[in-house]
Parts: sequence; C-alpha cells; structure tokens
Amino acid sequence: MPSEAAPVRSAAHTSGQRRRQSRHLDWLQVGFFATMAVWLLIPFGAASGAAQDAVAYTVAGRLVAHHPEVVYPEPPDPHSGIHERFKDDYCAIVGVSGARCDGVVVAYLATPLAIPFAVAIGHTSGLTGSLLMRLGAAAMLVVGMVLLWRRLGHRTRYARLQLLVVALALTPMATTAIGFGQTSPLMFLSVCLGLGATTRAGKIVSVVVWVGACIFKMFPTALVLVLAWLRRWRFIGAAAAMFAVAALLTLPFAPLSIVGDFIGSSATISGSTIHGSVDALTQKLLGDGGVGSTAGRLASIGAAIVCCWAGCTRTRADVRWAAGYVALLLLSPLVQLHYLWVPLGAVAIALAAQRRIDDRYLGLFTILSVLTIPPSLVPDPTKGAYPTYQALLLIVTAAVFGWLAIRSRTPQEGAPSPIHR
Repeated sequence: MPSEAAPVRSAAHTSGQRRRQSRHLDWLQVGFFATMAVWLLIPFGAASGAAQDAVAYTVAGRLVAHHPEVVYPEPPDPHSGIHERFKDDYCAIVGVSGARCDGVVVAYLATPLAIPFAVAIGHTSGLTGSLLMRLGAAAMLVVGMVLLWRRLGHRTRYARLQLLVVALALTPMATTAIGFGQTSPLMFLSVCLGLGATTRAGKIVSVVVWVGACIFKMFPTALVLVLAWLRRWRFIGAAAAMFAVAALLTLPFAPLSIVGDFIGSSATISGSTIHGSVDALTQKLLGDGGVGSTAGRLASIGAAIVCCWAGCTRTRADVRWAAGYVALLLLSPLVQLHYLWVPLGAVAIALAAQRRIDDRYLGLFTILSVLTIPPSLVPDPTKGAYPTYQALLLIVTAAVFGWLAIRSRTPQEGAPSPIHR
C-alpha cells in the first residue's frame, strides 16, 4: 500500500504545480488578449473622423460610374497627378479645403479588381466607410497576432511575457495602421497564416487572404513564383479562380479603360527619399542622381536576393512564404511605416520554425517590436530622420529574419541529424 500511495502523492503534487503555473500564465494571456481588445476598440476612438486611406476608396467608388477617367492619378507623379474632381470630393469628405487639402489627399492606387469593394464603400458615408475599413484593419492585425501567440506562446518559459510586451510595443504602430484604415494588414495576416495549414478551411483562408492582398496591393502577386517553386498547384488554381471571379464582378462597375489608367499610374511610382526603402536610403546616401538611382536599385535587388537565399534554402514552406514577402519589401521603392508589420511577422514565423529556441532568440522579436515605437509616435514619419530610421529598421529586421531562417534549415538528405551527431 505505501508503495502505491507515493506515485499518487507525486502526481497530485505535479498537478498542483501545473495548476499554479497555469494560473500565473493565465494573467499573461489575459493581458495579451486585453491588448488585442484595445486594438479592436481603436476604430471607435480614432482621433480623426475620416480615415485618409479609406476615403480614397469611398471617392473612387462614387466616381467610377460616371467619371472613371479621374479615379487613378495621371503620370508622372501619383500625388500631384490626382485629378481635381477626385481631390474636391475627397476633401469635402475630410472637411478641409485649399492648401490643407493638398496635404491630406491620398490617391487611389489599388488594382481595378478592388473597384467593387470601393463601390460598396462609396455607398456609405465617409465616416461609415472609414469605420468599416478601420475595423477590417484591426481585425486582421489581431488575428495575425493571435496566430503568432498560438505558435510561440508555449515555446519558452517566458514566451507569453515577451509576447505581451510585443503586443504593447506594437500598439502605437497598430494605432497608426488602424487609424488610417490601411489595407497592408492583409499582408501581415498572410505572413502569419503561411502555407502550412493542416486543415482544408485553413488552406482556403490562406488563399483568400493572399488574393485579397494582391487585389489591394498588387505586388504580392509576385509570390506566385514561390508557390510554383513549392508546387502548390491547388493553391494557385484556387487563387486563379478567385481572381477570375473578382474580374467578372468588376466588369459591371468599371470600363476596361481603367486597366490602362491603373498601369500608367502604377508605372510612375519610383523611389523617393521621403520613404523608408532600401532604394530610398541608398539614394539619400549617394544622391538622387543617376549614380544614386542605379545604386539604389542594385542595393534593393541585392538585399532581396540575399533574403531569398537565406529564407528559401532548405527551410519550411511557411518560412519560404515569409521570405518572399520580405524580399518584395526590400525590392519595393516605397516602404512606409505600416509595411514594417510584414518583416516583423516573418521574424515570428522564422522563430516558430526553430527546432529549439530560448528566450534570447524570442527577445530579438521583442526588441524589434520596441524599435517601432519612435516613428509611430510622430505625426508624420515620412519627414526628418524617420524615413532613414525606418529603412534601417527594415534592413535590420530582414537580417534577423534571414539569420533565423538559416538556423531553421532542415538537414540535407542523407546528412546525419544534428540530434544524433
């Protein structure tokens, strides 16, 4: 009898320890999800009534039926080329005029496939459309963060504490992205979802989110190369079907000529020293003449190639997917603050892919999140030293991702496993 009672007492003791530990960790979980709840409330407490990015969709949706030629800005500049009719309607919704209007108006740059969404938003008031887009941005950021919590929250002793700090540190940047009603959170969610979904529903959601990112931002369509390399033919087929449906839905709302307007407008977007891209940083260092422009393009291409090599060689599918997104940002001539969500999500995915991690590695994610606070607290992060800060932060975050991706590589076929060496 005594010999049988000891294991019972030991099991009870262990169970009690787990309950105490669970109660301790629950407070961290409560803190994390309370922060997520705050993010979901940001749309209702935004400082300005109308969201700048959302108003562009509202105006485009109202004008496309009778004035489709004014929806997209004309070359050579996507800002100065905004048509007066578009600008007048935009500023009427925002409630400003004159020189102030020129400082706040945002061009409509989404693909023509987003026109049905713009028309739907256009049938609402400017404030209602802004609220809807802010809620969408908040929901996507929250879902992405919850996915990262599920992937990383159990990996180290202090993982939950660090993820709570990450959530708090990213709150200022979340406020910026949500407040403007931006669509870039779609890319963050796509990175967090990855391609490794084990359920049919999860795979469908991954396709839908990526297609949405392509419709609103266009450049993520280049990730079809990653999908082809990974032989995700069903993924590609499902996405192609969704694009076809989106095209059919667009036909009743916009003439085919709007495709040419979109291509002409998009072709004019070039590197600018007021944005935080690798291209812009190089031009700022070398001058925006021929040498600086060429060097900027070569620097961004080189950075993207290095990222692809680090993130796509013998790594998991989700890491390769994240590497594709980071490489596209390194290539992009225009990188604003809210795009930094993408490489941060990629770092988290590379962390989750590690066979073993400790709190020091997870601390890198925490530090990078804290570094997003300074540009998130200023009214205009496109001026002063902040674009340089953002470009450097993009490069550092991409470098951390690349290093973690290399650490997550699977052994070559036939090579002995590191565990058995």
